[in-house]
Amino acid sequence: MATVIVNHRVNNFATWKIGFDSDNVMREGAGITTLAVGEKDGDPGMVYMVFDVKDLAVLGTFMSSPELQQKMKDLGVISAPEHMIIN
Repeated sequence: MATVIVNHRVNNFATWKIGFDSDNVMREGAGITTLAVGEKDGDPGMVYMVFDVKDLAVLGTFMSSPELQQKMKDLGVISAPEHMIIN
């Protein structure tokens, strides 16, 4: 298991958060547990998410899936996600 921190910029945090929360079942089905979500202090719209991930290969498949890419676009994600893995 690894902890992964992901960040990206969004148009509107409140709108994005509603969509993010609605995807929890899909994340958990991929072995991804959400630990924390929030905006960067002093930089509204820069979103940080912290996850526990059972399998990094599954995370890669999940993050690159066309369904997730479309959902991110629909929810106003305006920058490519960046991530850091903490073992």
